[in-house]
Amino acid sequence: NDLALCTDFEKIPSVDLYSFAERAKAYR
Repeated sequence: NDLALCTDFEKIPSVDLYSFAERAKAYR
């Protein structure tokens, strides 16, 4: 999963990065 996140990281718009980070925090 980590590798997929790294590859998708470049594809994710900066706007989505915030929500993406929030999701990561929520799962943790």
